[in-house]
Amino acid sequence: SIALTRNLRNTRRIHALMAKWYHGRRSIPAGPEGEPVGTMICRKGEMALARLNERISQMLNSGQVAPGQIAVLSGTGDALTALGERIAGKPTCRADDVRPDHIVLDTVRRFKGLSRPCIFLIGVEGLTDPELIYVATSRANVLLEIIGTAEDIARLKQEVAAAGS
Repeated sequence: SIALTRNLRNTRRIHALMAKWYHGRRSIPAGPEGEPVGTMICRKGEMALARLNERISQMLNSGQVAPGQIAVLSGTGDALTALGERIAGKPTCRADDVRPDHIVLDTVRRFKGLSRPCIFLIGVEGLTDPELIYVATSRANVLLEIIGTAEDIARLKQEVAAAGS
């Protein structure tokens, strides 16, 4: 087998985060710098889903992205059920049944081996296994946004949460 040592799939900023969780052979980020990994801090699940819908609507309306470039991945099945069939008014599909102009909505586990330009992570309280966190943080090519509590986001980014946040 050929050892791939250069990472061209992700931006350097996404690579810096996923590399914290990768325990195999180190790769060299060779992609563009990219945007910082985005975070939306939300106390409650429903608020997180409302913020997610708002953010994706804004991106679609501005013409920044098309629905087929987006995947919403969850660490828990509950968040998927709560979202239902549509996000930002667009139809969704599962990872094993990708359709044009649909937003992929699935679990992190089922999205393993796939990628999308834009990934939104929800249900991050369910991401506790380091290998699964690596999968979650490495699926985005260009834009990665994490939605959850300050504590869960800090844990995924391996940052110390600010006191009182």
